[in-house]
Parts: sequence; C-alpha cells; structure tokens
Amino acid sequence: MDVLNQLITRKNFWRLAILWTVIMFIGCAWPGNGMPSVDNFDKVEHLGIFALFAWLWLRAGRSVTWVLIAGIIYGMGIEVFQGAFPVLKRSFDLYDGIADAVGTVLGILVAQIPVFKAADH
Repeated sequence: MDVLNQLITRKNFWRLAILWTVIMFIGCAWPGNGMPSVDNFDKVEHLGIFALFAWLWLRAGRSVTWVLIAGIIYGMGIEVFQGAFPVLKRSFDLYDGIADAVGTVLGILVAQIPVFKAADH
C-alpha cells in the first residue's frame, strides 16, 4: 500500500493532467476524414475525454471553478482550431463543444463521489 500511496500524489496527478491535456489536443488536431459521424458516438467520446480531463485536474488540486472554465474554454478552443485549419479535414462543431462542456461537468460530478475522491496527499 505504501507504493500506491507514493504514486497517488497531487504532483503525479498534475503530471497526468498535463499529459492527458496534450494527448487530447493531439487527438483532436489529428487529420480526420472529413466525414460526419453517423452514429454520434463522437459525442460520447468527447464526454469521456473531458470527464477524465476534469477528474485529473481536480485531483491535481485545481478548483471546481477553474476546471469548469478551463474545460469549456479548452473544448471550444479545440473546435475553433479545427475550424480554422481546413487542411486537417475537420470542422468546427458546436455540438462537440457542448459535449466537451457536459463531459467536464460530468467529470466534476464524478469526482465528488466518495469512492472517486481519494484523500489528498
């Protein structure tokens, strides 16, 4: 258990949050095929990646307000970025931005559940 306690530190969550934020950007900036999602699974993906974004940043010590604002700005910023660079074969999608915001809120709510809210170190 001592090894686990050493791994679960605010500093390590800070590192994971930064890494996840970079991975999110790379994934969203990766050239797409330009085809719209038929089954809207894309929105579920946005919910999931932003929920994890929120949970990691909260565990890293950021406030709920900071995480909420950062998640909304980051999600919409990614959408604007995608729309600004047509060479990526992606486009601005307001509904993706909304899914990002909802995912951020979901991550904040999940982080409040005691089983997901470990003691800070």
